[in-house]
Order: sequence, then structure tokens, then C-alpha cells
Amino acid sequence: MDKSISGGAYARAWGWRFALFVFVTLAFPFFVYALVQMTGAAKTDAAGAFAVVLGVYLKPIIYLTFVVSLARISIARGKAIGMPGKFGIYIVLLALADLPFALIFGTHWGVSFVYGLSGPQLPSSLLSALIALVTLSLATKPHDPLYEPYATAYRIWSALLHVLLAYGLLGLAIMMWPFFFGLGGMGLFSVLRRAKIYLGYFTFYPGLPLSLFLAASVYLVYASRKHTGGAADSAGADGGAGTSFGLRRD
Repeated sequence: MDKSISGGAYARAWGWRFALFVFVTLAFPFFVYALVQMTGAAKTDAAGAFAVVLGVYLKPIIYLTFVVSLARISIARGKAIGMPGKFGIYIVLLALADLPFALIFGTHWGVSFVYGLSGPQLPSSLLSALIALVTLSLATKPHDPLYEPYATAYRIWSALLHVLLAYGLLGLAIMMWPFFFGLGGMGLFSVLRRAKIYLGYFTFYPGLPLSLFLAASVYLVYASRKHTGGAADSAGADGGAGTSFGLRRD
């Protein structure tokens, strides 16, 4: 994908990916039911176990495929509007942080038991990623990196994105720890759990950070459009080379 991808092309690119992911997620229970019926497992005591196996092995593949597919286009769009390419990676990591939600939503209850999860919760990290996707779609590259309202909006947006990413990755690390380390390193595991609790307590997560991030995203889009004349498809005459906000200039 060309790094000068326009806002409209980017929105269409991630939009159909997300729509396909939602469709597959909602259709998954019906797919499992049909497969259980077709294989004859419904007539045996193994029907539940078969449904659990399908959920355990297929749901991670479905979600990871969706998440990874966002990487290239998000990196390209970030560079096209003057942001470092790492923000495309941040969006992927934010979506990845809600892997627990994706694993158990629309699956047999036994899948939750296998992963040690209590049940679907608000997918805050995925919502944050969606807000970031819309923001990159609508924001434009500034003509002047030193334009203060735009630079201020970017700094606020970036700081909130880092907070949301840190909390999301902490939760993912805590969830995945037993699968990779078992009972080893429980001291560090306890530190991670306390860090997540304290971070959530002091930031009023998820309500306050999500609301602030949404507001900062609206402000960033507004500031960029006001400074560049409102062209959402602007990729820059230089094809996106260099980044703005004083971060890097090729």
C-alpha cells in the first residue's frame, strides 16, 4: 500500500476489514452449530466439547487476522498525514489488547473456562483503536508543523493514546502470563496486576480516558482541517515523506 494513501481510501480499507470481522464474529455461533450438526456431534455427548475446541482454535485466528491486516494501511496513513509510522503499530496493539474479548464473545461458555475469563467485558482497547482509525481517516497533514493548535492537539492525542495502550497491554500481559510462564515469576505477575489496578484507579479507566481520547481526536481532526482547508484526502505533495509536529523531517 502506497504511503500516500488518502483518508477516503484508508477509511474504505479498514472499514471493509472491520465489517468482515463483525460479520464473521456474529456468524460464528451459527457456523459452529451447523458444523456440530453436520458432523453428527450433536447426537453425542461430545457436542459441547467440539464447540469449545472450535472456539479455542478458530477465534484467535479470526481476530489476529483482522488485527494484523490493519498494520500496513495504518502505518501508511500515519506517514501520509505526517505522523510517525509507529502510530500504525499502536493501533494494532490496541486492538490486540482486547484479544480476551474477541476469544470469548459469541463462543461456547466453555471457551471462557479454558482461558480463565469471567465473560465478555467492554472492549475498551478495541473502541480506542476504532477511534484512532477514524481519526487517521479524517485528519490531514499540516502545512506548518509548528502550527500551535495542531501541535497541541497532537500532543494531547498522543499522550492519551499511550495511556490507553499501556492499560490495554497490561491487561493482555496479565491474561497471557499463565500460558507462557505458568506459576513462574509470580512476583512480577503481582506487580503487573497492581500496576493495572492503580492505573485504572487514578485514571478512572475506561470511562474518562476513552471520553478524553474521543474529545482529543475530534479536536485533532478539527485543528488539522482548519489549518489545511478541510481536505480529508490530503496526503501531502511530498507523498507523506517526513513527519510533522517537529518529530522527524526527512
